[in-house]
Amino acid sequence: MSGPNQYHFRTATFADLDLLKRWQESAHVGRWWGSEDPFAEEELVDPRVYRWIVSLEQRSFAYMQDYAVHGWGQHHFDYLPEGSRGIDQYIGETQMIGKGHGTGFIRQRMTELFSRRVPVVATDPHPENHRAIAVYQKVGFKIAGTVQQTKWGLVFPWLHALIAASIFAVRRFESVTAVMLQDRPMAALRKLNCPADRRPNGSKGRWVQRIDATHAWNRSAGVS
Repeated sequence: MSGPNQYHFRTATFADLDLLKRWQESAHVGRWWGSEDPFAEEELVDPRVYRWIVSLEQRSFAYMQDYAVHGWGQHHFDYLPEGSRGIDQYIGETQMIGKGHGTGFIRQRMTELFSRRVPVVATDPHPENHRAIAVYQKVGFKIAGTVQQTKWGLVFPWLHALIAASIFAVRRFESVTAVMLQDRPMAALRKLNCPADRRPNGSKGRWVQRIDATHAWNRSAGVS
């Protein structure tokens, strides 16, 4: 496995469409992404989504995208603080699977996002994509809700927030969006730009100031 900051991210262009199509036609990618043409031309230049070709030692081997969660109406992550990003990715070259590269380049990209003051990074793998879920757990994501059907398919929401170890899990409950805090809850909420009485997107939910962290984590992990 390569060391930190060894992966190179370059913007995907029209010249990459054949490469992306070949990757998506692979069984291990097509199962989750579909094997049809990867993107229409207008999607490739959509300003809401940053699309990347990931390479190691000048060898392109993976695709990654990060997107503005507030860029679409009624997105399942639209309750998150302004500036939050969602991520998706896959390794296209089968020889690079199982060697720690997924963990490596996801962690590197997340470090870059957090350095740009992105408050929360979200992801929503298919609930049966166990390999992806295991990688997300390794890089610090926590369960943020139950499996749900969306216009993008069946998803299992996970979140990661980097705020001085104050936030260790985020979960959206039936009527409340709850932020689980270990310490200094109000300070962390202020950093997230989410005052306790905020009602995101006109919903009936509210941001919770304090919650029993152990009990909350047990509930979010499904063990109580």
